[in-house]
Amino acid sequence: MTDLRIGPQGRDDDLTQRLRAIYARPSDAAYWTALEARIMAHISEEVEGWWTPFREWVRVGLVAAGVAGIAAGAAAERAHDAQTSLAYRTVVETPRTLTAQIATQTGDQSSREATLQYLISP
Repeated sequence: MTDLRIGPQGRDDDLTQRLRAIYARPSDAAYWTALEARIMAHISEEVEGWWTPFREWVRVGLVAAGVAGIAAGAAAERAHDAQTSLAYRTVVETPRTLTAQIATQTGDQSSREATLQYLISP
């Protein structure tokens, strides 16, 4: 190996030239074509990730999600029907108590006021 000495300004010109020769970009066009081909081949390859095993289950998962959606819709419809039925039975089929049906009229109330009192009584 040759003796490498540092020049007067703190630089080693001989070392710099050798490193530039080693790290210089290739002038051959075939190198750049091969590099581009390697990069594009790597990019176009399918990257294996954590999701790769699940790729086969996509169709099954979509079917399961559809079935779950239909089941949830049916359950919501049944709950709505049950609430509607309960509300109907509460309003129509439950007899009112006798105290709410009898309107007491005081001497100074008109018939309109007695009707209003009857309607708003619990």
